[in-house]
Order: sequence, then C-alpha cells, then structure tokens
Amino acid sequence: MTDRIDRVLLEQREVRILPLRAEQFLSKVSVTDAQVSAFYDSHKSDFETPENVKVEYLVLSADALAGQAVVSEADVKAFYEQTRAATVSRSSDARVTS
Repeated sequence: MTDRIDRVLLEQREVRILPLRAEQFLSKVSVTDAQVSAFYDSHKSDFETPENVKVEYLVLSADALAGQAVVSEADVKAFYEQTRAATVSRSSDARVTS
C-alpha cells in the first residue's frame, strides 16, 4: 500500500491548458428542450453519482468484524504463499545475540 502511495506522490505529469470560452460558440449552436431530454434519457448513467459517506468517527469491533469474515483454507494458503518470501527474508535478517 505504501509503495502505491509513494509512486503516486513521486509521479510527474506535464499538463497543457487550452481555455475555451462558451461565448465563442453560443451563437453557432441551437439546442431544443427535446434534444436535451433525449440526450439525458440516453445517458442517465453519466449523470449518476455513486453514494458516498463522509465519516469523521468510526468505531470498529474486532468481534463484530470477525463474525462477518469468511476466510477459506485456500485464501489462507494463497496469502501465505504471497507473503512467505517477504516474511522469511525479514526473519532471516534478524540476528539473535546473547
């Protein structure tokens, strides 16, 4: 996760801006109410916004979440295989001295 954030923060982009003024085109365009309605009806999904919620304070209970989680043996094995190399390399770097 932090790798993705680092990549996004370090990205560089080149942007060019071309201002277009509506006044330049208004006299050349004529749109009827029927055309607007037809366009809207055929493109309703373009005007929809997904539901969202702004949360400032959230209480999570590990017990409540654990009751909802369903993890199969295959999921556990897949996660283990994906993270095994990282786990083994970190633990082999640790040195025990007495």
